[in-house]
Amino acid sequence: MNMSSSLNVNTEAFYTMLESAQKPLYEGCNISKLETTARLSSIKSSHNMSQFCFNKMVCLMEDAYPSESHIQSNYHQHMRKVKELGMDVQKIDYCPNGCMLYYKHDENLDTCKFYGHGRRLP
Repeated sequence: MNMSSSLNVNTEAFYTMLESAQKPLYEGCNISKLETTARLSSIKSSHNMSQFCFNKMVCLMEDAYPSESHIQSNYHQHMRKVKELGMDVQKIDYCPNGCMLYYKHDENLDTCKFYGHGRRLP
């Protein structure tokens, strides 16, 4: 890929993000597609929501909102949209007890330093 095509891809992604930030979720709605995506992602993360629960919540939103709304219909579509906007996701292993993350200086450990349990992916 040459420099020109790389710039074109980045420029296109930037304009897609601008459009998502300006386009309402549906006609008459006061929040944008981008804000909806960001807030749903934040809620999932803050409440340690499973993908199954997230999909059920989004399914309810699809049923409740007008058919022309632009809600991503499941977690994988949502994450694809997040990645298109340049916001990458990093998965971090954790102890099943929830007492530690295998991150930074602990990322090379094979077992929990408190209880000896194996790693688990989120």
